[in-house]
Amino acid sequence: MYHIGRGKFVCMKGNLQEIFLPAIFGVMVVLLVGSYAYQYLYSKSAILFETNVPVIQIDNVSIRVAVASTTGDRARGLSGTVSLGGMSGMFFVFDKADYHGIWMKDMRYPIDVIWIDESFNVVDVTANLRPESYPEVFEPIEKARFAIETNALFTKAYQIDVGDKVGIPEDLIPEDLKKI
Repeated sequence: MYHIGRGKFVCMKGNLQEIFLPAIFGVMVVLLVGSYAYQYLYSKSAILFETNVPVIQIDNVSIRVAVASTTGDRARGLSGTVSLGGMSGMFFVFDKADYHGIWMKDMRYPIDVIWIDESFNVVDVTANLRPESYPEVFEPIEKARFAIETNALFTKAYQIDVGDKVGIPEDLIPEDLKKI
């Protein structure tokens, strides 16, 4: 094999196996590691890669959400996840309106919490909760039936505030709140 060196052809010693086999092996290792990394991130990211997820509407802002409607899902929340997509969040459906608490246990990034009452209005916004605040528990200033966790500063960027009307898909509304 030849290559150009200082204006003339120079012969490279070694055969193709000595050159290409390590390169092929290296590429295979990179692909394997990349595949495992992708699977890990996919399993640890909250709706970052998901499609066909519910969308909550707050005024003109659409938020794609994962739903936490069971006690276990609500307790786990976003804990252990790597990140959220830009217009994504987790939607908490509680059994009744109350001063529900949110904590930052095992969180890796800051979040905002949007608290929503049974009339589908924003009743409080808790902004920029930091992972290091754990074990502090954050509650709304008024009773809330729902909460949405989003990326930190989301509420500031999209001017979400108390009094905003929230549109929730019919299939996420608890039976006791559905109009007959």
